[in-house]
Amino acid sequence: MDLQEAIDQVENIGDDVVSHMYQIKGDQCGLDVRAGYRLYINNEAIGVDKGSRGSLEYYGGFEYVQADDRVEIGDYVFYLIDSDRVRDHIERWMETYEFPED
Repeated sequence: MDLQEAIDQVENIGDDVVSHMYQIKGDQCGLDVRAGYRLYINNEAIGVDKGSRGSLEYYGGFEYVQADDRVEIGDYVFYLIDSDRVRDHIERWMETYEFPED
C-alpha cells in the first residue's frame, strides 16, 4: 500500500464515523453557537471538521481538552468523552435527546 492509499482509507474512516453520528449546532449541546455551526455528536465524542476546529476550541473552550482526549481521523477532529469539558456537553445534549438503542 502506498501513502496515498493509506491517506484515502483514513479519510474514508473519518467519513464513516461521522455518518454514524448526529449533526448538531453548538447551541444544541450548551455551547456558544459560534463554537460550531456543524458538529457531530454521539455518546462517545463531539466531532468537528478540521477547518472548524479553531471555532470550537476558541468559542467552546475545547483548546483545554488534553491531547490524549482528542483524535484526528481524516478530515475530522474528535473530542472524547474522557474529557470533563466534552462529557458535560454530551450529557447536556443527552438530557434533551435520547439516543436510539442499537
